[in-house]
Amino acid sequence: MEQLRVFIAVDIPAALQGKLSSVADRLRRLPGDARWVSAPHLHLTLRFLGEIDPAQLPSVSAVVGKVAARHGPFPVTLAGLGLFPERGAPHVVWLGVERGRVELSALQRDLQTELELSGFAPEERPFTPHLTLARLRTADPAAWREAVCRFGRDPVLSFEVRDIRVMNSELTRRGPIYTVLSVAPLGAAAQASAKRGE
Repeated sequence: MEQLRVFIAVDIPAALQGKLSSVADRLRRLPGDARWVSAPHLHLTLRFLGEIDPAQLPSVSAVVGKVAARHGPFPVTLAGLGLFPERGAPHVVWLGVERGRVELSALQRDLQTELELSGFAPEERPFTPHLTLARLRTADPAAWREAVCRFGRDPVLSFEVRDIRVMNSELTRRGPIYTVLSVAPLGAAAQASAKRGE
């Protein structure tokens, strides 16, 4: 059976994706060869699991549901432009998380612990909440770093995180295709939906 390429993430509400597209439009004029993330694919990754057997999916979804139930909804504000790596030729352009960093980090740590208990290897890289806008094949480092400084720290958008999602990423020549495998409402969000009879 074909493997699934799985990650766990917070989705960006569709109504706000246009604001992020306008940020990308401001940066497209900079010198370099960039692959921009399309608006419907924008997300905040909490954990990338990589390739897993489809038989493991129920276990992953159960872990995500268990963790989500322990955390209530919270606001997130995206602000500030950044590059990975911080020095040398940049490869990734991202927006930072200003408000909601503590809550996202707590959610990620909880997921990490529960996934390890379920047999998944721990993530070796430290968690840095961010939203990837583009991946750079080639770029003028000086021009991009100057753009980061000019961008400033003004908020780009704010939204409330109400659920976390298990996603499949199918790699194609035209870029990845994302499919939602399961959705886990955060604790208070699930309770509110139950009260409304949704």
